[in-house]
Amino acid sequence: TDTHSIQPYKTWDSVPLPDPRGMPHHKIVDRLAEIIEIEGPVVLQRVFHLYDSAAGIKRVGHQLRRLFLGAAEIALTSGRIEEECGQRKLGLDSVVRPAGSRPIVLRTRGPRVFEEIPPSEVSEMVRSIRKMHPETDREGLYRRVLDFYALKRLTSNVRQSLDRVTSDAEFDLSEADALGSKLGDRQYATKRMSARVEAGHLIVVFEEGAQDLWELPDRSDKEGIRKVLNAAVEFALTNGVSPGQINAVRKALTDSDYHLTK
Repeated sequence: TDTHSIQPYKTWDSVPLPDPRGMPHHKIVDRLAEIIEIEGPVVLQRVFHLYDSAAGIKRVGHQLRRLFLGAAEIALTSGRIEEECGQRKLGLDSVVRPAGSRPIVLRTRGPRVFEEIPPSEVSEMVRSIRKMHPETDREGLYRRVLDFYALKRLTSNVRQSLDRVTSDAEFDLSEADALGSKLGDRQYATKRMSARVEAGHLIVVFEEGAQDLWELPDRSDKEGIRKVLNAAVEFALTNGVSPGQINAVRKALTDSDYHLTK
């Protein structure tokens, strides 16, 4: 992951607050906007939780939830905050941010539980991991996400959340999953290998002598490129490659402008 694009999570410094049920609406709006100014983009339920904890409230009931949502919608309609998808009606799972700020910011987890991280932020992290490790299968991808957010257990709730993120963002993990099952626990190369594109062919050569080549189609023929890649990967797998060497086969193609997605 590109560490230059990752920021530490900025946390609102809690201060004792009076019970919002006895406060004027504009003061509740100000406090909510203050929390969002510091922690946004942020899931609205976290904003309410921070507020009620500062006010010494143990549980947010229906009445208080309506009060908070009403105040948040005032902040929204007045232009102080924005909702991620441009919605004018807010819910507990709405993602809000200060008006004019970036919609997605990659950050460390900080004090957030996984459910408090905006799905769009998780999706961007998944996209970043996939870009750097295209050979990673679903389980490996999920583990990398856990490692980034300093989480130890892939609970059923976290797995379901990641399943939704990868489904909503239309990440195609089928090839990586199939490749992962073929690689098993193999992490390191047992043979030296090189891959290159030369004279319109993809060439894969192993130091001990095994080699093969495949004629490349036109660069606009994505399906043809995929077939060549799959054939080269199958050949490489029979010779005991590591995940890194599989990536080298892919890179030989992309370095010569043979892309599957562009």
